[in-house]
Amino acid sequence: CMKHLPGHGRALADSHFGLPVLRQSLQELERDFFPFAANRDAPAGMTAHIVVSAVDEKYPVTVSKKAIEYLLRGHIGFDGLLISDAIEMKALSGSIAEKGAAVWAAGCDLVCYCAGKMADLRALSGVCPPLGDKTAERLQKVWQIVKSKPKPRQYDRQRYDDLIGQTEQYCQNADATTALL
Repeated sequence: CMKHLPGHGRALADSHFGLPVLRQSLQELERDFFPFAANRDAPAGMTAHIVVSAVDEKYPVTVSKKAIEYLLRGHIGFDGLLISDAIEMKALSGSIAEKGAAVWAAGCDLVCYCAGKMADLRALSGVCPPLGDKTAERLQKVWQIVKSKPKPRQYDRQRYDDLIGQTEQYCQNADATTALL
């Protein structure tokens, strides 16, 4: 999954806590778009909760039909499964249901929601549109790739305990679990 389209490279805010706004021209942002355009054939991609004012001055890419159609699908040429970044992040405003509805209306195939609150999940399911043919086709491509991958190695509890016991700093490293696989 390629992320976060069209890039956070120039963002001065963290979308977990606020809404980054990129005020550069599309020409100035072209270098930022290059890695995404070069990998446009990736089976899946995740949006960035950033405003690209040269395309849409009001809405972040994740909820901007204009940005998804013109910039991600058009200019960058990405046609894979498009997943929103986590909608509980502070860059987006509104209730979880409102955010989910806006994500789907803008053209994302899937909504990413990570907080796991059952009431929010129920609200999201209430605004979830029927699966479209194009989304189903994109999901099928991703599923074929997932099915063809070798199974991951088994979790090694002793190795985990050994690593965790090394330093407190390692325990706080978000990549600690990844290192075990």
